[in-house]
Amino acid sequence: MLDNYLSTTLDDGFSILSWWEIFVRLPNISFVMHKITMDPSHHQSADCKFPYWITDHHTWHLLDHSKTYHFSAHNGTLKVMSTIDGETKLEMRAVCNMILESSENKAMISAHITTGCDSGYRCMSFYRRDGHVIEIQQSNKEVQIAEEACTIQNFNQQTLPFITLVSK
Repeated sequence: MLDNYLSTTLDDGFSILSWWEIFVRLPNISFVMHKITMDPSHHQSADCKFPYWITDHHTWHLLDHSKTYHFSAHNGTLKVMSTIDGETKLEMRAVCNMILESSENKAMISAHITTGCDSGYRCMSFYRRDGHVIEIQQSNKEVQIAEEACTIQNFNQQTLPFITLVSK
Protein backbone atom coordinates (compact mmCIF):
# COMPACT_ATOMS: atom_id res chain seq x y z
CA MET A 1 0.00 0.00 0.00
CA LEU A 2 2.85 2.40 0.71
CA ASP A 3 4.08 1.84 -2.86
CA ASN A 4 1.70 4.63 -3.88
CA TYR A 5 3.19 7.09 -1.39
CA LEU A 6 6.43 8.91 -0.76
CA SER A 7 7.35 9.35 2.86
CA THR A 8 10.00 11.55 4.38
CA THR A 9 11.12 11.59 7.97
CA LEU A 10 10.97 15.09 9.43
CA ASP A 11 12.15 16.33 12.83
CA ASP A 12 8.55 16.51 14.04
CA GLY A 13 7.19 13.35 12.42
CA PHE A 14 6.71 11.74 9.03
CA SER A 15 5.40 13.50 5.95
CA ILE A 16 3.45 11.39 3.47
CA LEU A 17 2.58 12.46 -0.06
CA SER A 18 0.61 10.44 -2.60
CA TRP A 19 2.18 9.87 -6.03
CA TRP A 20 -0.72 11.83 -7.50
CA GLU A 21 0.30 14.88 -5.43
CA ILE A 22 3.94 14.47 -6.41
CA PHE A 23 3.45 14.18 -10.17
CA VAL A 24 0.28 16.14 -10.83
CA ARG A 25 0.00 18.89 -8.24
CA LEU A 26 3.55 19.49 -7.08
CA PRO A 27 4.78 21.07 -10.35
CA ASN A 28 2.06 23.72 -9.99
CA ILE A 29 3.88 26.52 -8.16
CA SER A 30 0.64 27.92 -6.69
CA PHE A 31 -0.25 24.58 -5.16
CA VAL A 32 -0.28 24.65 -1.39
CA MET A 33 0.76 21.17 -0.46
CA HIS A 34 -1.56 19.24 1.84
CA LYS A 35 0.07 16.34 3.54
CA ILE A 36 -0.55 13.98 6.39
CA THR A 37 1.97 14.39 9.15
CA MET A 38 2.23 11.50 11.54
CA ASP A 39 3.39 12.91 14.86
CA PRO A 40 5.18 10.32 17.01
CA SER A 41 5.07 12.57 20.08
CA HIS A 42 1.88 10.95 21.39
CA HIS A 43 3.77 7.75 22.02
CA GLN A 44 4.33 7.24 25.67
CA SER A 45 7.63 7.92 27.24
CA ALA A 46 9.31 4.75 28.52
CA ASP A 47 9.09 5.89 32.13
CA CYS A 48 5.43 7.01 32.01
CA LYS A 49 3.42 4.47 33.94
CA PHE A 50 0.32 4.59 36.08
CA PRO A 51 1.07 4.41 39.83
CA TYR A 52 1.58 0.96 41.36
CA TRP A 53 -1.41 1.50 43.68
CA ILE A 54 -3.59 1.52 40.56
CA THR A 55 -1.91 -1.16 38.45
CA ASP A 56 -1.49 -3.65 41.32
CA HIS A 57 -5.23 -4.32 41.04
CA HIS A 58 -5.24 -4.10 37.21
CA THR A 59 -9.06 -4.04 36.96
CA TRP A 60 -11.33 -1.39 38.46
CA HIS A 61 -15.10 -0.90 38.13
CA LEU A 62 -17.63 1.87 38.47
CA LEU A 63 -19.86 1.36 41.49
CA ASP A 64 -22.68 0.10 39.25
CA HIS A 65 -20.25 -2.11 37.24
CA SER A 66 -21.38 -0.48 33.97
CA LYS A 67 -17.76 0.30 33.05
CA THR A 68 -14.49 -1.50 33.64
CA TYR A 69 -11.10 0.20 33.72
CA HIS A 70 -8.16 -2.06 32.76
CA PHE A 71 -4.76 -0.62 33.71
CA SER A 72 -1.56 -2.19 32.39
CA ALA A 73 1.53 -2.06 34.58
CA HIS A 74 3.73 -3.01 31.63
CA ASN A 75 2.98 -0.43 28.95
CA GLY A 76 1.24 2.49 30.66
CA THR A 77 -2.14 1.99 29.03
CA LEU A 78 -5.71 2.19 30.26
CA LYS A 79 -8.70 0.69 28.47
CA VAL A 80 -12.20 1.71 29.49
CA MET A 81 -14.80 -0.89 28.54
CA SER A 82 -18.57 -0.53 28.86
CA THR A 83 -21.05 -3.36 29.09
CA ILE A 84 -24.58 -2.83 27.82
CA ASP A 85 -27.07 -5.70 27.49
CA GLY A 86 -24.25 -8.21 27.95
CA GLU A 87 -22.18 -6.71 25.12
CA THR A 88 -18.76 -5.30 26.00
CA LYS A 89 -17.20 -2.58 23.88
CA LEU A 90 -14.07 -0.46 24.05
CA GLU A 91 -15.05 3.06 25.00
CA MET A 92 -11.67 4.74 25.41
CA ARG A 93 -7.97 3.96 25.30
CA ALA A 94 -5.46 6.12 27.19
CA VAL A 95 -1.68 5.98 26.89
CA CYS A 96 0.36 7.60 29.64
CA ASN A 97 2.32 10.42 28.04
CA MET A 98 3.76 12.49 30.87
CA ILE A 99 3.70 12.30 34.68
CA LEU A 100 3.14 15.74 36.19
CA GLU A 101 2.70 14.71 39.83
CA SER A 102 3.08 11.42 41.67
CA SER A 103 2.83 10.56 45.36
CA GLU A 104 1.50 7.75 47.55
CA ASN A 105 -2.08 9.02 47.24
CA LYS A 106 -2.27 11.21 44.16
CA ALA A 107 -1.02 11.23 40.58
CA MET A 108 -1.58 13.64 37.70
CA ILE A 109 -0.74 12.62 34.15
CA SER A 110 -1.18 13.81 30.62
CA ALA A 111 -2.51 10.94 28.52
CA HIS A 112 -3.06 10.42 24.82
CA ILE A 113 -6.72 9.43 24.47
CA THR A 114 -8.33 7.54 21.61
CA THR A 115 -12.12 7.35 21.46
CA GLY A 116 -13.36 5.85 18.23
CA CYS A 117 -11.73 7.89 15.46
CA ASP A 118 -11.02 10.89 17.72
CA SER A 119 -7.81 11.40 19.62
CA GLY A 120 -5.98 14.01 21.64
CA TYR A 121 -4.54 14.67 25.07
CA ARG A 122 -6.40 14.81 28.36
CA CYS A 123 -5.27 15.52 31.87
CA MET A 124 -6.12 12.83 34.42
CA SER A 125 -5.79 13.01 38.20
CA PHE A 126 -5.97 9.84 40.29
CA TYR A 127 -6.69 9.87 44.02
CA ARG A 128 -6.09 6.86 46.28
CA ARG A 129 -8.88 6.82 48.87
CA ASP A 130 -8.37 3.29 50.20
CA GLY A 131 -6.64 0.09 49.07
CA HIS A 132 -9.64 -0.77 46.89
CA VAL A 133 -11.08 2.69 46.14
CA ILE A 134 -9.71 5.35 43.81
CA GLU A 135 -11.22 8.44 42.24
CA ILE A 136 -10.42 9.99 38.88
CA GLN A 137 -10.89 13.48 37.51
CA GLN A 138 -10.28 14.03 33.82
CA SER A 139 -10.56 16.79 31.25
CA ASN A 140 -13.87 17.04 29.43
CA LYS A 141 -12.24 17.40 26.03
CA GLU A 142 -9.08 16.48 24.19
CA VAL A 143 -6.46 18.98 23.10
CA GLN A 144 -3.86 18.46 20.40
CA ILE A 145 -0.81 19.57 22.39
CA ALA A 146 0.17 17.36 25.35
CA GLU A 147 1.56 20.23 27.39
CA GLU A 148 -1.79 22.06 27.26
CA ALA A 149 -3.86 19.18 28.64
CA CYS A 150 -3.32 20.03 32.32
CA THR A 151 -3.48 23.82 32.10
CA ILE A 152 -6.19 25.55 34.14
CA GLN A 153 -8.10 26.34 30.92
CA ASN A 154 -8.45 22.61 30.17
CA PHE A 155 -8.35 21.03 33.63
CA ASN A 156 -9.91 22.80 36.60
CA GLN A 157 -9.91 20.43 39.58
CA GLN A 158 -12.39 22.65 41.42
CA THR A 159 -15.16 22.08 38.87
CA LEU A 160 -14.57 18.62 37.39
CA PRO A 161 -16.59 15.67 38.72
CA PHE A 162 -15.01 12.66 40.42
CA ILE A 163 -15.36 9.15 39.01
CA THR A 164 -15.24 6.56 41.80
CA LEU A 165 -13.72 3.16 41.01
CA VAL A 166 -13.50 0.04 43.14
CA SER A 167 -11.44 -3.14 42.85
CA LYS A 168 -11.74 -6.56 44.45
